[in-house]
Amino acid sequence: MTGLNFSPRYIEERSFRRFVEACLEETVVVYVDHLLTQRNYIKEETIERMRLDEDVLMDFFREYLNVSKVENRVRILSDLRELASAESLDTFTLIYTNILEHQPDCPHEVVEKLVGLREGIPRKDAKEVVQECKEIYENSLVDGNPPKAGFVFPKTIWEVVELDELGTSASKGLIEEEIHLAQKASFGWGHSGDMTV
Repeated sequence: MTGLNFSPRYIEERSFRRFVEACLEETVVVYVDHLLTQRNYIKEETIERMRLDEDVLMDFFREYLNVSKVENRVRILSDLRELASAESLDTFTLIYTNILEHQPDCPHEVVEKLVGLREGIPRKDAKEVVQECKEIYENSLVDGNPPKAGFVFPKTIWEVVELDELGTSASKGLIEEEIHLAQKASFGWGHSGDMTV
């Protein structure tokens, strides 16, 4: 993956960093949407591809943004990966509680969706996980609302979109495509002369 090829005379450094941060956020949102609208069961190889995707995003964006800022934005992907690979009720609830600390508006339906994509979880256990996480979410609400909005779930459309044929975007090629699309969407640019990804 090549970097962003921008001449300093077109955009000042501070504006450029805000632009790159917006690209990262949009990429994460699109990734989460693809993860939650896929049809495929989550297997060990899916989890490994997700881990590789996190590395790709970290490597790319830390060239332009401070590492802690990139880690904060990519954290939801690693949290969802851990949630998708959890093996016990306690692990599911612990990880979901951790997600709510950073993304307080992450609905319990996310857990339900990921549990539904797992093979080998008995229906009774799946129901128990979902119920526990629903209670955790409801107990976290303030006057019926999340204490604050995160940057991911207000922008996702996975709950209303029909299941598509793309499956997960867990591949380097699709990650690169999502970065490029996020850049074009943020500024409405599509000319290869303006930027190279």
